[in-house]
Amino acid sequence: MVGAFTEFGPFEIVKNENGTYSEKERNVSWNDDAHLLVVDNPVGTGLSYGAPGELVNTTEMMADYLYNGLKNLFSLTGEKNTCNM
Repeated sequence: MVGAFTEFGPFEIVKNENGTYSEKERNVSWNDDAHLLVVDNPVGTGLSYGAPGELVNTTEMMADYLYNGLKNLFSLTGEKNTCNM
């Protein structure tokens, strides 16, 4: 997920002179020319979290969670989704 905040996207995180951090707009970004969806997968790794019963134990379970999550996301975007899938 570090790459999502340090290499992609329209903003980058910069350290200020006083030691604090803030965001700064990038001059050039991947999303100027393409769509990018970063998925922290499976549940319970990286920055993602879930209840103890939701943690993934198998590849099949991970694939099922990812598939259903993407399906739900695309059903929510509906007519706003102009990408060819």
